[in-house]
Amino acid sequence: MQYSTFINNTIENQTGIDWNYYGTYITAKDVISPAESREFIRQYFEAGAKGLPLVLDPIEANKFFCCSCHRGRKCDLFQIPAFENHDVTLPDDRATHTVSGFFLGLLIENCLTGNTPLGLRAPLWLPFSYLWFLTFLYHDYGYCITEREHALLQAPARAPIPTSNDLWRSKAGRRFEYAELEQVKRKLGINVSLFSPSWQPSCRYCGRENCCAVRKNVHCLGRLIKKPYTIFKNSGLRFNTGTEIRRHRYTSTDTIRYFNYCINVWGKIDHGITGGFLFYDRMVKNYVSAYFLALKEDRAFQIDAASFRNFIYMGKRFCIKQLPVFLYIAGCIAAHNIWKQSEDQREEYERYLLNVLLAENYKNITFEEDPLLYILALTDTLEPTKIYNQQKEYQGLTAREVANAIYVDYTPGTRKIQFSVSPDISIDPLYKKAKGLENWTSAQCVMLGKDAFEIFI
Repeated sequence: MQYSTFINNTIENQTGIDWNYYGTYITAKDVISPAESREFIRQYFEAGAKGLPLVLDPIEANKFFCCSCHRGRKCDLFQIPAFENHDVTLPDDRATHTVSGFFLGLLIENCLTGNTPLGLRAPLWLPFSYLWFLTFLYHDYGYCITEREHALLQAPARAPIPTSNDLWRSKAGRRFEYAELEQVKRKLGINVSLFSPSWQPSCRYCGRENCCAVRKNVHCLGRLIKKPYTIFKNSGLRFNTGTEIRRHRYTSTDTIRYFNYCINVWGKIDHGITGGFLFYDRMVKNYVSAYFLALKEDRAFQIDAASFRNFIYMGKRFCIKQLPVFLYIAGCIAAHNIWKQSEDQREEYERYLLNVLLAENYKNITFEEDPLLYILALTDTLEPTKIYNQQKEYQGLTAREVANAIYVDYTPGTRKIQFSVSPDISIDPLYKKAKGLENWTSAQCVMLGKDAFEIFI
């Protein structure tokens, strides 16, 4: 069928694929037009009372947080700096790519799992539709602040180059390599770490960490925020496929070194790493702000640590066990743009001590070892509107026209998808991307003829 038909049928619940986790009516019609794509993303996050991750404007952020602080003044908990004269929305091509890829990922997951959709069993049950909207609808959000034209954050002239792994083991060595990422976090108001169990908001009025409002309203907040790391590393996240996740794909060392490599070699701040840090920081703060707003709305609400662990806001359940899930998703977003060493970059990778990414050391991404990251990798690579938008001869085509020219055929659960195209476009750009997956994932691709290929996932 036409790829555009698949998207429409899925929205209209005619494919049997559960895509709308909240069951909320979303007004966007032509979901892969730029304006409607941005609206689709916004409405989905707001339907889940998770709008804060999409907000960079501190004035807008204030709407998400309300608490009584020192002498009745508002707590400076979020520390979101003001960004003037900057467009922080997703550009047109990234917005359509994001929504188109959201539906392609649903197709890929259905092809992989069939009648038993992917989901988490522990620390709590969450279906793929929940995991996927958070992952893919956010995965490129860092792009709008780091890599788009007139980006909010500009790459510095130089970033640290590691001297040895021994130096990293010292506090001074870690601080040295971490310097530029720390600057990015400071500019974006990020103070919840993706790798270390800390959360250190400060109050400009009382001048102390874990200010009076936090101490009064959420007992032992710091200890509770650390729990996701305990669950993630000790208990792990368990999928219904049997896969257990206990760590991010890349360590903090590798992530920071790749971040610095991108600045020095490519002259850009990596949008995946930035987006991963931003996502987890804002999801934690969204959780806390929802708690305070729930307190405000329900005067009978019990102000204790137990209620912070499990409460209802805007009809949505918030549970402390969601935080390690957010942590895992953030790690997938950070990892999705970290690439295996190419032939012409070996010397640079060695210079930055990126040994895990060297060709002989790199471990291909598989569905069995990391289901969500695998689907993210395939989807981000195969999504056709981005592929053809990057080809000079097809840049005049709209996302809808590309989706009309692509055909997809598969049977749920068979792990095999056939792609073909209309005579209006060539299959070559899409096939080249699909074939490239063999180099860094477990996917395999076979050409079937002039206008079609099959990919085994």
